[in-house]
Amino acid sequence: MSASAPQGSSGQGRATRIELLNGHISWLLMELAAAYRDGRPEVEIAQLEDALTQARQERQQLVEEELSQLAEEPEEGTGQ
Repeated sequence: MSASAPQGSSGQGRATRIELLNGHISWLLMELAAAYRDGRPEVEIAQLEDALTQARQERQQLVEEELSQLAEEPEEGTGQ
């Protein structure tokens, strides 16, 4: 984690979940590309697209929560 990452466990947990979702999204994108390339059934492609949409939405929600949390925290070195 970077020095600017929040020190609270919830912030670290969110950051870790975001990183894991990024990996999952990357895997889904590769799997989806392979499905199109291999001509897999439309139902399988639709399931992958749905999973990708869900993972992206979850990641977006976590990013928004993290940004909200960061906006509430005072910056280091202020108020002196």
